[in-house]
Amino acid sequence: MSALILLGSFMILVAFGVPIAFCTGLSALVSLVVAGTPLSAVAQRVFAATDSFTLLAIPFFMLSGKLMEYGGISKRIIRLVETLVGYVAGGMAVVSTIACMFFGAVCGSSTGTVAAIGSIMMPSMEENNYDKGFAGAVISTAGSLGILIPPSIPMIIYAVSQGASVSDLFTAGIEVGVISGVALIIYIMIKSKKCGYKGLDTRPSVQEVWVAFKDAILALLMPVIILGGIYGGFFTPTEAAAVACLYGFIVGCFVYKQFRLSDVPEIILVSAKNTATVMFIIATSSLFGWQMTILQIPQSIATGILSVTTSKILIILIMLVFLVIVGTFMEGNAYLVILAPLLAPIATALGLSLVQFGLVMVVSICVGTITPPLGLNMFCICGIYDVKIEQVIKNIIPFVLIMIGVLMLVAFVPAASMLFL
Repeated sequence: MSALILLGSFMILVAFGVPIAFCTGLSALVSLVVAGTPLSAVAQRVFAATDSFTLLAIPFFMLSGKLMEYGGISKRIIRLVETLVGYVAGGMAVVSTIACMFFGAVCGSSTGTVAAIGSIMMPSMEENNYDKGFAGAVISTAGSLGILIPPSIPMIIYAVSQGASVSDLFTAGIEVGVISGVALIIYIMIKSKKCGYKGLDTRPSVQEVWVAFKDAILALLMPVIILGGIYGGFFTPTEAAAVACLYGFIVGCFVYKQFRLSDVPEIILVSAKNTATVMFIIATSSLFGWQMTILQIPQSIATGILSVTTSKILIILIMLVFLVIVGTFMEGNAYLVILAPLLAPIATALGLSLVQFGLVMVVSICVGTITPPLGLNMFCICGIYDVKIEQVIKNIIPFVLIMIGVLMLVAFVPAASMLFL
């Protein structure tokens, strides 16, 4: 009965368009109250879900991303990439993709990457006669790599919920992020040749490349400091996030001078709002997951999936289809907190490591960010630029298929994510 109340109330709230954080929290609360659970235990569980040293990395990475965004990092990264590859077929689209990969390495958020790069590259692509729908699809998809290439907030959330190594997830994320980026660039170049999207008329000189590199060197050093510090054992991911904040503040305020000290309160406020949203989702989703565990719903789902077939390949395919479908309707952070405890035991029983399955989940979130009806990245690019969602959806189907291909590769070929572990 409690399971029916939990899942039934959740589906009803989702159907009425209630934000996912409230859907998980309210449905869990109703189910727990009906089951006779003291409200004090509910409060303790919500607090315990967010009482983690590792989760402190989230507000720090949120803040560091905003500091770098306000500090003009995106412009310098774009200028450097443009001088390096802007002359190839589809140059502006290729630049957008690589710039998203670089900015993802300092942002940790897909929508943050889309907003930072899209606001600059969408006008540039339109000026070069790119179809606006295609341009929006490129940035929406490339922006999703912001959660694949570390630092990645979803990876931190998954690591906390499943007890996986953040450093190992980050290492695997670099590999999968590069594979995804290369696949997108290959398609973009083929598509651009067919549509006549040319690159820059002339190749830049060595001097121009050197000038752009010097201008962007401090921006490029940030991911080196973050990841080098973690892998070198100098600090934890949480400490790395704090160092990134300090670095972003010094570079943006005193070196690039893109914002003033008077702008810092606004930057902190925006970061705090974003952090509060994420942490609230983690807290309520954790409560939902806790109640599912009490009701043994994960065990029932695992038993049901395993009873369908004994084929390892078929079971993994069923899980992937389930992840992709759910990912189109559910916000990524809630998706991780709820589904990881459900499916990780099945994945490990099938021979996937926690790190490999973590990358499977993160890639499936990337697919969800570019797939209707949720499609956060698509709505983000439509919100910051004059392009209709219908135009983006029309052009994004090949990109969705590419990311699903990457998802299959990560799920069935361990070396695609575990090569350097």
